[in-house]
Amino acid sequence: MNSWSTLEMAAALCIVSGLPALADPFTDEITKQLNSLEELERKSTVLCVRGTVAVNYSKTVSHNLAKGGSDATWALKINAVESAYMAQLADYAGWTELKNYYDIEAQNTSKLIRGEFNIDAYKAASKTNERPLANALAPEMARQDYHSANFIKLKTVCDSIAKSIIGMAKIRASN
Repeated sequence: MNSWSTLEMAAALCIVSGLPALADPFTDEITKQLNSLEELERKSTVLCVRGTVAVNYSKTVSHNLAKGGSDATWALKINAVESAYMAQLADYAGWTELKNYYDIEAQNTSKLIRGEFNIDAYKAASKTNERPLANALAPEMARQDYHSANFIKLKTVCDSIAKSIIGMAKIRASN
């Protein structure tokens, strides 16, 4: 890996993918809220946002992949930017393993967009990245009840972060 920060890497991914520079979706208020949480509460927040972003992508974007062409490219750009933002969120939460997973996902998707990967190479790289994801999430399975309770407790902050990530990713992909 390199020594770039997550935000620097995300900005570089945008540049090489033909996207405008990435803005930080984490306002001072969101950052302040995250910093006020305990470590496991921050992980709960990341998991909650992860779920919200994934559901939104599935419902509002993923069907564009089947259309091919510019619609598929738009969907892939959203995926790359959302992954970069999720890496940043995981980094803010101190969750290095999940940050690394999202960094690699953003890189893989960006390589597909740029034509450095064909679909088979992209699928193989994503499959390889499934193990680090499983390793990052495995310890949290035992804390499922704790995280579920936090999803309710932290709903406002989760929704705020998820909306920022989703909105900014769609704006970036559309420009």
